[in-house]
Amino acid sequence: MLLNGKEKNCSQCGLSLIEAAMVLALSAVVVAGAVMYYGSASDNSKVQRAQSQIGTIQSAVASLYANQGSYTGLNSDSLKSGRMLPTSYLHTVAGSSGATTTIVNPWKGLVTVDVDTRDATTYNLVYQQVPAGACVKLLTSELGTSLRRIGTASITGGAANANLPIPVTLSAATAACGTGTATLTFNLA
Repeated sequence: MLLNGKEKNCSQCGLSLIEAAMVLALSAVVVAGAVMYYGSASDNSKVQRAQSQIGTIQSAVASLYANQGSYTGLNSDSLKSGRMLPTSYLHTVAGSSGATTTIVNPWKGLVTVDVDTRDATTYNLVYQQVPAGACVKLLTSELGTSLRRIGTASITGGAANANLPIPVTLSAATAACGTGTATLTFNLA
């Protein structure tokens, strides 16, 4: 092969094994970064959907119980039967005794709404199967002035806590959420 009028040895043509390995390693780093960014963006999207869902449920409850002094009779079924929730929040499973519809969160965990048995002027919104990272973000986010208490339970690697101080600090949320999934109870008025 001629290069600038000089003959070049063909053993110097193309990529060496080390150069090819470097290209592959660099490509792997770029792909890994893109995958991590996508995962992070997906997690943030689910947290935002959960926050929106909490706001929608709060509005639905306020609408159903606007002129009443308590939330007596409030439960998940009353929200579903009142058609107060978007269908994207509902999951229907056909069974031998008919279809069952439940409210689900963005992580496919069950969401329940019930009047607080200790105080009928408040109600509990329970989110199950919330991943630890999302748990911390939800606990430390602003959920409005109607939030009275936050409790955590069923945690892998975390400390169950019936009443976290509001606003919840990052260190308290991290300790409460642990490393697995959590069940969060929001007590609202």
